[in-house]
Amino acid sequence: MRRIKACACLLALLIFAAALGGCTATNEIPPAIILSDRMPPERGEAANKSSFEAELYFLSQDEKSLKVQKREVFYDTQTSRAEAALNALIAGPDVDRPDLKRSVSALSRLNRVELCGEVCNVYFEVDKFIPSATEWLKTRAAVAATVAAAEGVDTVNVYFYEQELGYLGYTLGSMSPLEEELPIYLRNMERTYKALYKAESGTAITEDTQYVTQMATLYFANAEGALLTARNAEVSYPEGSTKSEIAKLLIERLAGGDAQGSLEPVLPVDFKLLSDPKVIYSGKTESGVEDTESDCIIELVIEQPDAANYDEAIMCGALTLTITGFIPNVNGVRICIGEEAQPAAPVNQKDEEQAGGTAAETENINILQTLGRDVLRRVDFTDQIGHEITLYYPDADGAVLYGVKRIIPQAAAYNPHARLQELLGGVADPGVAYPLFTAEDVKDVYLSGNVAVIDWAEGFAQKLRAFLDGDSSMAPSRRESMFIYGVVNTLTDMPMISSVWMLENGEKVDTVGQIYLGNALVRNPGLIVEE
Repeated sequence: MRRIKACACLLALLIFAAALGGCTATNEIPPAIILSDRMPPERGEAANKSSFEAELYFLSQDEKSLKVQKREVFYDTQTSRAEAALNALIAGPDVDRPDLKRSVSALSRLNRVELCGEVCNVYFEVDKFIPSATEWLKTRAAVAATVAAAEGVDTVNVYFYEQELGYLGYTLGSMSPLEEELPIYLRNMERTYKALYKAESGTAITEDTQYVTQMATLYFANAEGALLTARNAEVSYPEGSTKSEIAKLLIERLAGGDAQGSLEPVLPVDFKLLSDPKVIYSGKTESGVEDTESDCIIELVIEQPDAANYDEAIMCGALTLTITGFIPNVNGVRICIGEEAQPAAPVNQKDEEQAGGTAAETENINILQTLGRDVLRRVDFTDQIGHEITLYYPDADGAVLYGVKRIIPQAAAYNPHARLQELLGGVADPGVAYPLFTAEDVKDVYLSGNVAVIDWAEGFAQKLRAFLDGDSSMAPSRRESMFIYGVVNTLTDMPMISSVWMLENGEKVDTVGQIYLGNALVRNPGLIVEE
């Protein structure tokens, strides 16, 4: 009897263990999906469109706080969530929410939104309306909160007709969602800038108001040196600093390189300013002198860098985006190549007196050429702005997938086809390339709701089978899961995609190895190791 009971207990334990074995371990392939005759939706009018629940931040009726309203917002692979949410914010609160007021003027238009690494750049245009200083602060706060909710990006720069408005002519720096209540934020800003005004007026300079410290957006290059992406950096400058002095400080920060070390330099090692940055204002006062409250450009005169040492477009883009993005009312940068001319020898005492002084030193520079167009604007470099994405590659043994950061053009940040092409485009370190598979193996990628449909070119199953049976440092049992879930996890890293369905030349694929491909596959986070 005891023997029978022992056998019964052992059998029960085996059954229990088998039941537990049916659960997927964190680093195993999810169980095979039940075979299905279903086909993925075909590409149609609704393809590449999706929606999400946006959190839109409006003003309360008394304008003393930001209030959130949730709304379903539609977007596509050419539009970021941030852009879709901000267009909804401009449209105003729902009619059934009388407790809310607009946080962005109804006259506003959204020119564009740039996702750029750690920041999001937002560009507004407004006809026949210039926001007051307080209205602009409220708009910035609402935009920062809305973008953070939509994209998870905690820093924004908000521009008005391509330029930073600042606050009463002073720099504001980048904006993050408020940590304090709106009235407290507005009151603190008013006190801070009144202190700045007193300092510039020569009155009441105190120990804690001698320096201005803010977050600036600096631009550096990706590993290939082809795209620019943003890096937040804290900058400090003395109260009363001029636009020229602030521009020089920003250039010095660019010359110092990326403090985190993951982005490439944008200025050549032999970069040299031949003179201090020059501010050129667009307007004049009634007395004929420059109107220092009008829009302006910054002119830089530099020595010709070593031609083999730098990329002119990257250098010009980084200087333009960094300077115009931080200093108020600067809408462009002119970059000139110059050389220091040898002054003519004075022939008498009067000429000797005229040869000295700052003005003579300034005139002692010959301008050889102007880079690009006469004045470089932010919009000139929007196609060079890149956004960081995550691709998933296997390690050499096929044990795990590593999340590898890559920078792609920001315009393609929401394009699943572009992301898949980037994944198959080459080796990432750490990781190994996907043997045999290239971007040419992708016939089409489109969205249907939250499902990404990949239509592989004819021969996909044959190539995958050859990969499973061929030579590789990965164990044969791991190769299929590493490839399939490298693709699935890369695409489901995009917020609009929850699963991936694979076809071959428009036809359904069943099982090539052990993974059933006849249904959409969901993300498998258990295979991922984040560095």
